[in-house]
Amino acid sequence: MQTAYAVLIIAYTLIDRAAFAVSGAPTTRARREWTFWAVWVPYIACFAGPIVELALGTAEPGTPGMIAGAVLVAAAAGLRWVGVTTLGRSFSASVETHEEHQLVDTGIFSVIRHPLYLGLALLYVGLPLFAGARWTWIAVALGMAGLVARTLAEERWLAEQLPGYSEYMRRTKRLMPGVW
Repeated sequence: MQTAYAVLIIAYTLIDRAAFAVSGAPTTRARREWTFWAVWVPYIACFAGPIVELALGTAEPGTPGMIAGAVLVAAAAGLRWVGVTTLGRSFSASVETHEEHQLVDTGIFSVIRHPLYLGLALLYVGLPLFAGARWTWIAVALGMAGLVARTLAEERWLAEQLPGYSEYMRRTKRLMPGVW
């Protein structure tokens, strides 16, 4: 089981890193606001928690959970790939704008504003589900709260700093078409 989980997280990570490489987006900007950490710390915990739980024997993996978890992680990788490559050089891991920043409202961004955050939400759920982890769900809950805070902070910033973003917000949903 630990090998299967390792393969899952390595495959996801390789796809995610490849998307950043293909996008051409700068990845070394220094601005790291608190919402970055509110998403990043649970991200790491959602990767590491199942490893620890599997090693300690507190995780109870089962076939249905493994299948559902793998599907969610694959969907997360797909959403993140499409989101990052569509944004291209407008992508940033920070809540910021820069001289090359443009409003992207095509492709998946014509339907939802934050496919990357939706991908993270699916990843947060998929990893412990795949491993049958129990305690990692605490990190999932913290990660979801962090994603909400990050999304709201990013939208406030972009509405103030990026021409056309306020209108874009009126015609699209944040994470789920027709819902939120």
